[in-house]
Amino acid sequence: MSELDRLDAESTGADPARIEGLRAERAVMRRTLDLVDDLTYGVCEICHGFIGIDRLMALPSATRCITCAR
Repeated sequence: MSELDRLDAESTGADPARIEGLRAERAVMRRTLDLVDDLTYGVCEICHGFIGIDRLMALPSATRCITCAR
């Protein structure tokens, strides 16, 4: 059971901001995993170039190369 599922189950007294933050984080993780499944992980969504290993190491959920992210 994930922390988010546990907090949902124990919703009495759970911090709503924390739950919302975990939901947002889970959505980013799911989107990143979808990119891996689609074989488009590491490809910039703007210029379609390679994002770069250093950027992906620092921010694994990056969807834009450093140039397009500016």
